[in-house]
Amino acid sequence: MEQQGQAAPGSVLRVRSAPHLKVRMPTAPTPERARGDDLYERLLNGLYDAVVITDFEGRLVDHNLRAEEITGCSRMELRRRTIEDIIPGLGEALLARIRQQVECGGHAVMEAFCRRRDGLMQPVEVAVSRLDLTDGGELCFAVRKTMHRRQELENMRRAAEEAIRRARSDDGFSGRLDVLALTDVIQLIDSAGKTGTLEVLDQAQELISALAFDGGRIVHAVCGEKTGEEGVYGALRKGGASFRFRGGSPSERDATIKAGTMSLILEGARRMDEADLAGEVAAVPGTGETGG
Repeated sequence: MEQQGQAAPGSVLRVRSAPHLKVRMPTAPTPERARGDDLYERLLNGLYDAVVITDFEGRLVDHNLRAEEITGCSRMELRRRTIEDIIPGLGEALLARIRQQVECGGHAVMEAFCRRRDGLMQPVEVAVSRLDLTDGGELCFAVRKTMHRRQELENMRRAAEEAIRRARSDDGFSGRLDVLALTDVIQLIDSAGKTGTLEVLDQAQELISALAFDGGRIVHAVCGEKTGEEGVYGALRKGGASFRFRGGSPSERDATIKAGTMSLILEGARRMDEADLAGEVAAVPGTGETGG
C-alpha cells in the first residue's frame, strides 16, 4: 500500500507496508550493556546513510557521524536541533502521520531536502522506521543524498544561466518554463531592454499567450480572448511549458498597455492570490487539474 503526503515543497511521501525494526538495549549497567553499547555505536557509525534518531515529537535523541557530515554540524549542534530543522517540512502534522504508519508495522519513504548548517538545501531521500530503544519508542530517519536529483538541479541551473546569457546578448532566445519562471523571463527582457514578442507555448508547442515588448516594456498582450493588461494577467495565470522570444518592433496599434512591468507582475500575483482565496481556481472533479 502506498500513500502520498507532503514533506516539503515538491516532496513526495510514499508509505510502504513493511515490518518495523525493533532494537531493545538492556537498561542495567552490566558488562553485557557495555558490549551492547559498543556494538550499537559501531553499527550506527558504520552505516552509509546519515541516521538521526528522535523521540515521537521530533527531538533528537542520537545520530551517527554521517549525519554530522551531511549537515555540516557538530555533535552538540545537532543535539540542539529538531528533525524539522534538518528536514524542513517534517512538522507536527506529518510526524503524526508517520507515527501512525510505523505503529502499524510500516515505514515511510520521502523525497525531501536536508538543510545544512551553512543554509544549503540538498536533495535527499529519507526512510523512517520505528525503534524501541526506550519504552517510549523512537523514530529513526535514514537520510541519503539523491545524486540523480542533484545532477538534475545542476543541469537546470546551467540551463537557466544559458537562457539568461542568451536573453542578454541575442535578439531571439527560447527555453523551458520549468527552468525559468515566466515572471523571470519577463523581467530578463525588461532589464535587457529588448524589443520583440514573447510567445508562451504548451507541451504540444501550441501558442497559449503572446506578449509584445518595446525597449523592455510590455506594450501589448494576448491570451485567448483577453488582450492588453488583461492579456498579461491571463498569461501569468495560465503559464506554459516553454517560451520563445523573437526580435522585432511591434506596430504602434499594438501599444495598448501603459503600466510598467513590475506593476503588471505584482497586480497579476495579487489577482491570482485573490482568485485562490475566493475559490475561483478550483479542482476540476475527477481530474486533479485546475479550472479556468
